[in-house]
Amino acid sequence: MATVLKEGDPSAVDAPIAWAGLAMAHRAQHEIPAAYDGEQAVLNEAEERALCTLKQAIQEDPDDAVQWHQLGLYNICTTQFSRSVNFLKAAIARSPDCSYAWSNLGIALQLSDDPSSETVYKRALVLSSSQQSHAILSNLGILYRQHRLYELARKMLSRSLELCPGYAPANNNLGLVFVAEGRMEDAICCFEKAVKSDDLLDAAKSNLAKVLVLAKKQQGNTR
Repeated sequence: MATVLKEGDPSAVDAPIAWAGLAMAHRAQHEIPAAYDGEQAVLNEAEERALCTLKQAIQEDPDDAVQWHQLGLYNICTTQFSRSVNFLKAAIARSPDCSYAWSNLGIALQLSDDPSSETVYKRALVLSSSQQSHAILSNLGILYRQHRLYELARKMLSRSLELCPGYAPANNNLGLVFVAEGRMEDAICCFEKAVKSDDLLDAAKSNLAKVLVLAKKQQGNTR
């Protein structure tokens, strides 16, 4: 496909759109086997191909914020967080009202241990629709939990669940807040809700198993 785009008749295809589509396809080809621990040589080849086409898509239309955003997301997935921050900032420079870009920039900054992530999440909230804000509130709650600001974390995660009842990541992280506060029964309830909402969320399954063991030990110590 890349050869066709490079060597084909330019009048027969909209190059920026074609490269963008190819970039997304190559990104998926890398991320899917990576999720299932594919062979390293295959993963390396897929990663190189995805990165090349993502950059080519930007070269075709440097003002397209979506392509900068895609490159930023890809670098989050490959744990290149500082690079991701740069690409997401480039996306925001081209589309300053895109709440998704602000939210993902917050994630990249948080994963980079950058203290400005809180401000960025709050900007994303201002720009977000009601369909998006529950995820941003959940991420903000995770940030507060990581900084042991449990009351603020509980408030953000509870608000996320008010907007989207059953949102598994929020329930999982609210459970972790309750564990930190020693409220094991509440934690178990949250983890069970998370697993019920998303049975593929391994973190919630693991947290549930651990807290059940911990609760049993505590019961044994009180006898």
